[in-house]
Amino acid sequence: ESDLPDRDLRDASSPPFLHRVCCREMAGILACRGSLSGVSFGFLHLYDTAGFREHPDEKRLEGLSKQLDWDVRTIQRWFRQRRNQEKPSTLARFCESMWRFTFYLYIFTYGVRFLKKTPWLWNTKECWYNYPYQPLTVDIHYYYMLELSFYLSLLFSRFTDIRRKDFLIMFLHHVAAISLIVFSYVNNMARVGTLVMCLHDAADVLIEAAKMANYAKCQILCNLLFAMFAILFITSRLGVYPIW
Repeated sequence: ESDLPDRDLRDASSPPFLHRVCCREMAGILACRGSLSGVSFGFLHLYDTAGFREHPDEKRLEGLSKQLDWDVRTIQRWFRQRRNQEKPSTLARFCESMWRFTFYLYIFTYGVRFLKKTPWLWNTKECWYNYPYQPLTVDIHYYYMLELSFYLSLLFSRFTDIRRKDFLIMFLHHVAAISLIVFSYVNNMARVGTLVMCLHDAADVLIEAAKMANYAKCQILCNLLFAMFAILFITSRLGVYPIW
């Protein structure tokens, strides 16, 4: 058992209710776990002192060894475990993927139900008919507000969540997505925007489902979902999207 402090495993990008009521229960059923244990408070106090947070040098390690009566190897192992604890646990990642899967599934279903009644789904020339004097319906406004709110939440959660290696890449991705949504809405290109959003959301449903299966150790299901995602991603974003 590692000498690490308890911490909240909730990912900042997932809503508290969904995390506590739905995600945790589902993760428990699928045997996703997070590692929690106690800590030596004397050492924790020293750890929180400035200068001991990341990689203490040999001199500091020797000083801690004398103060705590621990050997240097044990102290190095404690620091390594403490750094590893900053990484999201399997439980936190499962909850995050379940939250995103829930949103993508809902918004994609809504988009399909809405767009199948519109003429520009079947004839993309209708996207530019009478442009820019096209009415902004309640359904389009609702669709846009949901998508914009979701990507804004992902953007702001970058700063409150545990910092990850893909921080800059995902930050730029969210900024680009928000910029395109706002630009199309302000310029009344909503018909084109609804098609693009629905087309992009289709593959995201499968990738989040594949992640959940991977965290739950269902490797066969994970491989199947990932294969379906790859096929759908290539056909939708590299095939349908450029031609459409």
